[in-house]
Amino acid sequence: MDNIIDSGDVKAQILKINKPEIIEQILNNVLISKKNILIILYPSEEYFKSYLIEITKKSMIIDSLMPFEGNKNIISSKFLKIGIGNGDDVFERYFLTNYINIIPIDDNDYNFEINKPKEVIFIEKRKALRVSTDDTNTVYISFLYNKNILFYKVYDLSAGGLAFDSDIKFEQDVVFKNALIKLENYDFELDIKIIHSTYININGEYRTGVMFLDVPPKVLDKIINFMLTIERSEINSNIY
Repeated sequence: MDNIIDSGDVKAQILKINKPEIIEQILNNVLISKKNILIILYPSEEYFKSYLIEITKKSMIIDSLMPFEGNKNIISSKFLKIGIGNGDDVFERYFLTNYINIIPIDDNDYNFEINKPKEVIFIEKRKALRVSTDDTNTVYISFLYNKNILFYKVYDLSAGGLAFDSDIKFEQDVVFKNALIKLENYDFELDIKIIHSTYININGEYRTGVMFLDVPPKVLDKIINFMLTIERSEINSNIY
């Protein structure tokens, strides 16, 4: 975790991803899903939409900017901010890059070649950077509680924590040391902190959310890569 932004009642964690293989996974997910990319041109700060068309070894091809006037401005812009989000004005993931080359399509349309990023920024808010693991049956958490080893299926995973259902109501802010977390074929131990434990149904179950404490960079890379793999699988299932 690189930084925490406190904005009123909402805290957002900023994660800086610079591992080439994870960045490649992020870009491939954008390409496959055909999501809008949101582009700010500096220094003008004009704002446009586009799409990722192709990924090469060192660069990417993006579609012409919308509205069309953006085609005239990208050449003189020194930096581009490329945002990938669920909303038009919320950059949940973004990176900075610059223009390489213009690719004429016809007299009225152009595509653009831009550099691949060396770093991608994730802004983790309540609804961002989070995936459902309920259907995967591959994510579990185990920890020691009152001299008993508890084992739960994880139904929700983020870069900063996870959630599971249990028949025990855990006290808020309690810390459990060396919780074992299993992500498919990867196991690791982390200290966790109980954020909430909320009664959810007549069967006496509680939905419990925990926060990871002091996540090593190597483990964080594994978590994010796992989340992106789930995201890509969901994209492919929706397409095919």
